Amino acid sequence: MTDSAFTQRQLNFEKWRQMNGLTFVQIADASGVPYSTLKSFTTKPGQGMIDRNIEKLTLAYRISADDIFVEPRLIRDTPLTPLTSSMTAQSDAPKVTTSDGLVRIPAYDIRLAAGGGTVIDREEVKEHWAVPLRFITDELGLSPSTLSMAEVTGDSMYPLLWHRDRILINHADINPSPPGVFALWDGYGLVVKKVQRIHRSDPEKAMLISENPTYPPYEVFLDEINIIGRVVWFNRRM
Repeated sequence: MTDSAFTQRQLNFEKWRQMNGLTFVQIADASGVPYSTLKSFTTKPGQGMIDRNIEKLTLAYRISADDIFVEPRLIRDTPLTPLTSSMTAQSDAPKVTTSDGLVRIPAYDIRLAAGGGTVIDREEVKEHWAVPLRFITDELGLSPSTLSMAEVTGDSMYPLLWHRDRILINHADINPSPPGVFALWDGYGLVVKKVQRIHRSDPEKAMLISENPTYPPYEVFLDEINIIGRVVWFNRRM
């Protein structure tokens, strides 16, 4: 951002973002200001930001607007809970093994879009699914403490995943190497996509791929997305 057409507020915002080591996805998650709004503010000369979004930033990071746009300062406090924190915290909801050898896996009250992306403003555990512990540990080779469930909506991953499939997400695996199907925030919403690293890209990029050929693949910078976890199993109604 060296173009003289950029306002000082835009330049200061970018300085504040970089000095605090924040990505646009992290800011969007923490504040609720859309990713596209943040990107436009820093890439379009003369772009402004409405008061409502400025207020969201100051509330999330517990600082004044001047600390961002006038005299950028380091963040002293951690931001308020990000939108995806409950899912990215490796499923810290309690798992209770019953006398029947079952383990309770939290199912979150969100839907992961197999399409254009779903934007959410809250996440709550709406129920727990009872799954045999031996299936988790022996068949999948995973720990139940790193798992959660969510619902798929849309058809971009059809026929691999169908609309309203329930998927099991392993939050301990957020590295798309080897490639696979992941739940993630792509900068615009929560989606489920095949993720494949683009080798020798600098900065590092990934390709987000839908199973349905109607939806074209698209490239993203790895530091601008938030991978929630790898999809390891699904449940479907006949």
